[in-house]
Amino acid sequence: KVSLTPYEEEVLAETRAINIDAYDFYMKGKYYWDQLTPEALQMALEYFNKAIEADPTWAPPYAGVAEFWIGVRQMGLAPSSITVPTIYKFLNKAIELDPNSANSHYVNALAAVWTGYDWAKGESEFLKVIELNPNDASNRAYYAHLLIFLKRPDEAYVQTKKALELDP
Repeated sequence: KVSLTPYEEEVLAETRAINIDAYDFYMKGKYYWDQLTPEALQMALEYFNKAIEADPTWAPPYAGVAEFWIGVRQMGLAPSSITVPTIYKFLNKAIELDPNSANSHYVNALAAVWTGYDWAKGESEFLKVIELNPNDASNRAYYAHLLIFLKRPDEAYVQTKKALELDP
């Protein structure tokens, strides 16, 4: 007895089979990404690239490569002249392949805020992720971080609290 909006029906109709090898490689990439060390980031990149090789039409590993380059930029491991164009090359490919991917919009928010310093675009993308996947704790935590920059601590508190409820 659930009622869906036309938009929700459209998004749910867009299912596709996932290549299990690509999925395994992608998840290994995410595992290494979460460690946030230069060595682990390199492993993450290797696995994201293997996932792309296994299924070049699947968006998440492209977003993973973009996220890798965001991490490289944040850690100062490569100059912006290399990282920024590479971030957007892979991010744009992820969005092209799956414009309704909450994950791609999340990485787009990260890129907007921590690469382009575009607070409005970052906020818009964080809110899009909440619309697509309200249970993404990382998105809410990073959105709270942006809200602190924007001097909106009450809203940041709400997002932080929700993030902790979703992933203590």
